[in-house]
Amino acid sequence: MSRLRRSAVVLAAVVTVVGGSVVVATTAQAAGVRTPSLRSEWAHSLPAVSGPSHSTPLQLVPGDHPHLDRAYGGLVSYNWSGYVATGSTFNGISAKWNVPAVEPSSTPQGSATWIGIDGVSNNSLIQTGTAQDSGGGQTGYYAWYEILPARPVVIGAVNPGDQMSASIVYDSSNQWTVTITDLTNGNKASGNFDNIEPRASAEWVEEAPTSTQTDTVMTLADFGSATFTDLGMDAASPDSVTLNPVEMADGAGDVIAYPGGISNDAFTVTYVAPPGSGPGSDTSNSPGYDLVGSDGGVFVFGGGYYGSLPGLGVEVNDITGMVPTSQHNGYFLVGADGGVFAFHAPFENSLPGIGVHVDDIVGIVPTLNDQGYFLVGRDGGVFTFHAPFENSLPGLGVSVDDIVGIATTQDDNGYWLVGSNGAVYAFGDAHYFGNAPAGAVAITATRDGGGYWVVGANGSVTTYGDASNFGDLPDLGVAVDNIVGIVVSPDSGGYNLIGSDGGVFSFGDADNMGSLPGLGVNVDNIVGAVPT
Repeated sequence: MSRLRRSAVVLAAVVTVVGGSVVVATTAQAAGVRTPSLRSEWAHSLPAVSGPSHSTPLQLVPGDHPHLDRAYGGLVSYNWSGYVATGSTFNGISAKWNVPAVEPSSTPQGSATWIGIDGVSNNSLIQTGTAQDSGGGQTGYYAWYEILPARPVVIGAVNPGDQMSASIVYDSSNQWTVTITDLTNGNKASGNFDNIEPRASAEWVEEAPTSTQTDTVMTLADFGSATFTDLGMDAASPDSVTLNPVEMADGAGDVIAYPGGISNDAFTVTYVAPPGSGPGSDTSNSPGYDLVGSDGGVFVFGGGYYGSLPGLGVEVNDITGMVPTSQHNGYFLVGADGGVFAFHAPFENSLPGIGVHVDDIVGIVPTLNDQGYFLVGRDGGVFTFHAPFENSLPGLGVSVDDIVGIATTQDDNGYWLVGSNGAVYAFGDAHYFGNAPAGAVAITATRDGGGYWVVGANGSVTTYGDASNFGDLPDLGVAVDNIVGIVVSPDSGGYNLIGSDGGVFSFGDADNMGSLPGLGVNVDNIVGAVPT
């Protein structure tokens, strides 16, 4: 966090870049309050959709929130998600981000990505950023600034994916300098504003803006994820600063956006679709499942479809695993070479991307906050991306060539590996409960990490710890040798077993949502299945 506390020089350096700009920005008025103009060199094409919306101070959700058990849960808000710094007087803030792409909507929706001073414990707020407003089947993207109580001022259009840089700096002349630059195309704007007190907080936020017409928080647009980098902060008392994560919840109390942890002066806010909102929604309580083939083809039964490799025109035949995001609103595919394909999920690099050459990766599992993942090879080698490394079989001097799966504990600080001979290896805070019979093909852990299921190619299910047994194929006298995975139902009251032909066998309260043979689809390359 040292960059956050030594950023005054960095902030000032950004400001000097735009000192020679000319005045072309418009002004806005609200309740008789006039907003001064920024000096701007922006190409003033206006976005297709630009409001009507505005920003507001933090709107906290009252009471305790024991059901909001995100990995980085702190404050819970109806309109903000990100990080707020408190505990000092703040003289500056800065960051970079890429404008997130928003799914078009027929109804008005919005998201805003910004940095600001104040607005947490008071009604003062000075901010600048980008907005991603959707409505009528199209989305508008633009840069803006706002100084409450005045309305926001649109600076000019931006494009999804543009890299933005922004800073807000308080100087010795008791003025603020607000600067925002589109680093992708060179557009920039800067201006000076009179002092605003009390400078009690600084923040990096993804916001659900407030409707100007109804003065209520708008539906949050599906922005996927937004990553703030190069976080900078100038605090009068750095040692007293507290960085508070903020989740966003909708009116029903469901989390719809949450921040990951801060690492290397960066963090990501991730969108979570409300339950029941259709394609792209959070289906963590639905009974569906997705199947994946070795070619990266994805077959969806009762869940959300987010794309496939054949759909992207990517030709491979080495996909070995698939795993959903923790919120079940996206998925990752992994190849034998450690290549990772992320669909509506954060991509955190891959083995080819870091120059590691292997051909034996057999599984992937994400971290709880979806900001990282674990890969495992047939030799029990474990590769982590933004995830805790808790050793591996080669690291322990254990030589094997039959690892078939990996599962993690609920806090990401441990994992289990299983070999085709049924041997289970526990690392970190993962508890060893016992081995399974030979022929194992997959392992999955219970929600609390207090047990696991191991499934065999013949459809046998071995349970340990608090994992419940609801029967298996040998119990039913069904003879197969092609089971590749197990999907546990949301309440852990049952499971589906999946065959390489896409056949599905259901036990306990697990719903059978269909199968590939049932649809008349003839394949034999299904390599994994995940809950949706």
